[in-house]
Amino acid sequence: MNVIDVKSFAKCSPGAFMPTIAHVSPGLKLPVICIMPGQEIPPHPGATGMFYVLEGKGTFTDGDEKVEISAGSLVIVPKGGVRGIRPSEKLILFAVHAGMH
Repeated sequence: MNVIDVKSFAKCSPGAFMPTIAHVSPGLKLPVICIMPGQEIPPHPGATGMFYVLEGKGTFTDGDEKVEISAGSLVIVPKGGVRGIRPSEKLILFAVHAGMH
């Protein structure tokens, strides 16, 4: 068993955005994303992803669809889905990437 204090991995930087990886194992990665206004994660394809918003607000892009997200939102994107994130305020998300090579 592995117990993780997710918020302890939330490292925000006013410069370039960089996620903090809370756990990696075969086929599974758990990034914690802390992203500030003016930063963004440009749309990109990826593994199956689940993104749970711990704090803040922003816009999540999945292909051509854009949805507003806030604390308590859970977004699930299938493998290969093109997703991106743009915060409207400090945004902290816990992500699960599964089925990676």
